[in-house]
Amino acid sequence: QAITARAPLGLCTLCTRDQAYWLTKVPLVFDIFVEPHCPQRVMRQFGLRQVFPMPIQVVVPRDVHRYNRRGQAAGAQWYPRLQRYVEDWLLATEDVVDEFRAHTEEHYLAYLRWYQPRTRIRVTFTPGDPQPHVAATTDTYPTHRDQDYFRAADAARQIQGDVNAAFGRLDTGIVLTADEQRTTFGRI
Repeated sequence: QAITARAPLGLCTLCTRDQAYWLTKVPLVFDIFVEPHCPQRVMRQFGLRQVFPMPIQVVVPRDVHRYNRRGQAAGAQWYPRLQRYVEDWLLATEDVVDEFRAHTEEHYLAYLRWYQPRTRIRVTFTPGDPQPHVAATTDTYPTHRDQDYFRAADAARQIQGDVNAAFGRLDTGIVLTADEQRTTFGRI
């Protein structure tokens, strides 16, 4: 439904062409760089249950992860160093995350009970009537989120103005009445 709403003509075939590799655990290789591919960290995006706390798995040794061309001879042979990781891709569709239980609201609430004490929770403005974003070919990301940010920024500027005015009066020796204080604090 969300895909149909954002892409009424359907997704480009390039978006789903390689979906057999989406859940592979084989490290990614680009040029001389080897990066871990950790789909188990984003299982909810695939509608699957995400395990928590996440077990830490080292799939790319630190020395391999740090490969770079700095200080290397112009004709340095990288293939012998990367051969193992390149060959792993021959069977990449067989080395996949084996989670097939569906994501449920109950599991998500359990995740939040585990996650919230371990992080900072931020309060954000959510409009009562969110505006649907109609995507255009020139869009790089949805702009309706920017509108929410600017509303919050405008509110912060108004609060800053009230605070500056109150401090200005106090600095000049003008005492704020109780009603003026209530009004200022109420706006804040």
